[in-house]
Amino acid sequence: MISVLATFVGIWPLGRVNRRPMLMSGQIGTTAALLLIGVFSLALPESLPTPLPKETITTVRVGVSGAGMIGQDHIRRLTEAVTGARVSAVTDMEQARATEVATCAGAGALPTGADLIAPPEVDAVLVTSWGPTHAEHVLNAVTAGKPVFREKPLASASEDCLRIVDAERAHGRRLVQVGFMRRFDVGYRQMKEVLASGSIGAPLIVHCAHRNPTVPESYTSAMAAQDTAVHDIDVVLWLLDERASPPTAPSSPWT
Repeated sequence: MISVLATFVGIWPLGRVNRRPMLMSGQIGTTAALLLIGVFSLALPESLPTPLPKETITTVRVGVSGAGMIGQDHIRRLTEAVTGARVSAVTDMEQARATEVATCAGAGALPTGADLIAPPEVDAVLVTSWGPTHAEHVLNAVTAGKPVFREKPLASASEDCLRIVDAERAHGRRLVQVGFMRRFDVGYRQMKEVLASGSIGAPLIVHCAHRNPTVPESYTSAMAAQDTAVHDIDVVLWLLDERASPPTAPSSPWT
């Protein structure tokens, strides 16, 4: 406002003189405008805008147990794609691999899962280790009160799954999430909306097909159920809004 007023004061003499003395008048007007700006700046109180409070960004420090193919994929996402998180520690049954992966992620390498979960530098835990180790790592994380995301299966035995559920309930809040990512896939969510709307009627049968071009040599028949079919079981229950019931199988005429 002060600058605008001073500019008008400086321009005003130009309309009051002939062309010849216009240059001199312009210089006088400009000088007067600058003087007015200085005088008003000193005379008037400062009215600076109140600065906005700076946002506090919390970075979640994640410890990763298991530095194999899936673990490295999660580490890449946390390092390159996810904001507000960073990998602070890595462990693996092969210490050399843990050290290599941790170095690339700017994290520390620790010898065991227990060593990974305990430090205060770890806020949350990501479990991508071998299936039979899942229950131990998840239970340790729940006991420590730290959120834990783990790849399926939750555990290799139903008894261990129940132990995890009981431990989480005893803690009083949800801490465990299993990596059933199909629930967040756009196509599956659209399918669920169609089923929920009833526009095609009630579903009578669900056919699931899961195909991988190749599997590692370590892949076993048990893993077909524990690591692969669990995706289909989970997504069917989610799509149909139903709870699981004990499985049954038709008896064979040869038994």
